[in-house]
Amino acid sequence: MKDRPAKKQPSEKRIRLMALLMKITDFLLVGLISLVCSLPVITVGAAAAAFYTVGVAMVRGEEGSVYKEYFATFKAEFRRMTKLWLVLLLIQLLIAANAVFYFWLASGGAALAQFGLGVCTIAALFLSFACAFLFPIYVKNDDMRGIDAVKISMFLAGRQFGWWAAKTVVQTALFVLVWFFPFLIILVPGALLFWNSFCYDRAFRKQFSDNRPESTNII
Repeated sequence: MKDRPAKKQPSEKRIRLMALLMKITDFLLVGLISLVCSLPVITVGAAAAAFYTVGVAMVRGEEGSVYKEYFATFKAEFRRMTKLWLVLLLIQLLIAANAVFYFWLASGGAALAQFGLGVCTIAALFLSFACAFLFPIYVKNDDMRGIDAVKISMFLAGRQFGWWAAKTVVQTALFVLVWFFPFLIILVPGALLFWNSFCYDRAFRKQFSDNRPESTNII
């Protein structure tokens, strides 16, 4: 009886390709899950907490059961993150309401209205800067106050300005793409998950290196 030929083992390159495709799939699916979980608006805080917890873990190659971890974080952090999100949402609504009011006044060419629009723009940019790394910092520190997390987020964004700028530029570009090509909504959340998590991880590692171990407890 002839010996059966041994099954050909997949090459190392093929294994790496499969692993890469699986990780890309995870990023896309977790991004879509985050989008769906954010639709009620009030749940954005918990979704962002789970979004960054899973995203940073995947970027670092430390993920376990991605989807189980996502929903576990969403549930565990819901109350705490919702309080933070509602404060941020209120601030955003105030800025938006003032911007609409001043835009209406600016149609008449009022100088005060144009000044008001400028102030609203600066306020929106400052809020974006202050909250750039807020959720991934806050989610890892149960005893941290929201205002302290904002301060650390501002510190990190200021000291690692390049990573904040890269995160903001790409994020804005992706939103613009969705505006003009709505079908890309399927891909953009996953791309945001990877890029935002990657920028945060690199900014954190560069700022809080091994020579400052006392600072690593914020993640």
